[in-house]
Amino acid sequence: MLSCMLGILLLFMVVYLGLDMYARMNLAIKKSRIERKYILYMETYGYLTAEKQSGLTKELSDMGVVNISYAGTTMTPAAYGQEVVLSVSGEIHLDAIAGIQGFSFIREGGEGFRIYQKSTAKNKE
Repeated sequence: MLSCMLGILLLFMVVYLGLDMYARMNLAIKKSRIERKYILYMETYGYLTAEKQSGLTKELSDMGVVNISYAGTTMTPAAYGQEVVLSVSGEIHLDAIAGIQGFSFIREGGEGFRIYQKSTAKNKE
């Protein structure tokens, strides 16, 4: 009976860890797609426009990112061949089990979130 309960507990832990890993991988894929989309835009136009910045903010907020900062991002037009930088930081809240206290679950807080991409402006003036 004890071995059966331990087996069920082990199976539950494996399933939970698999789902947690899937959620984190899905988040990494979304992040990768978003950063690619916006760095390609910045390559084409030479900077991150206010309109695109608000779109990026909305996409990141929909993912759960808070306290978004664009410090270091190229926000003014860069000439052809100059470096453009997409630098975004914030905090993302993930629902993951950190431990068990008694019989209640303890949830983790937020984790640092960072996008940092460099490229060359390919815009024509």
